[in-house]
Amino acid sequence: MVDSNEFFPYCLMLGPDFFGDMKGGRKHHCYGKYIKKTNTRFKIYNKQFEVWEHDRQMIGPTLRVEQEMLMSYVHKRKHTPIHVYRPADLLGTSWITQILFELILLVERVLFSTAIGVTVNDDFKDYQIKRLMGNPVDRKFVKQKASESTYKIWNKRFNQLMEESGKLELQDSLSKLVEKKMNDLMEPSKITSSNKV
Repeated sequence: MVDSNEFFPYCLMLGPDFFGDMKGGRKHHCYGKYIKKTNTRFKIYNKQFEVWEHDRQMIGPTLRVEQEMLMSYVHKRKHTPIHVYRPADLLGTSWITQILFELILLVERVLFSTAIGVTVNDDFKDYQIKRLMGNPVDRKFVKQKASESTYKIWNKRFNQLMEESGKLELQDSLSKLVEKKMNDLMEPSKITSSNKV
């Protein structure tokens, strides 16, 4: 069991794309983040909240990481097509290995937004980068208004500052959690027993 609130509220970007809020319930509570593209949708969210809202069942704290893909896209893509056409195809482990690799690569590209404290030793440029690049709204503004080269330089420096501050641990922790879960699912006994209903 993993507390999703330790992860999804800090998701900022996946590659060049900004995360949007997943909202649910009567109060439109934000319970996760997503990025939707033409053929895919990447989501990281609070599964406990979703199960309660949809089914009124209580489960333990659960972080859910999903990559949805249109089957027509999955079958036809040039690189690493996945051939799952019938239920029996799910019993093999080759597609799980492929999915594991893809999901980990995606998770490793998630940029987390966390506050980096300003210190008296910071020069004015680092102060600006810390304040503007760690906030999704301000970061988007910088991307729109600054030159492409300035944005790249600021982004590189922000990543260095994140690493120095130890804030990149979220990304590492999430990658390890996803890899562990997928490896658990690849165990032959779990694959066979999970398909017996």
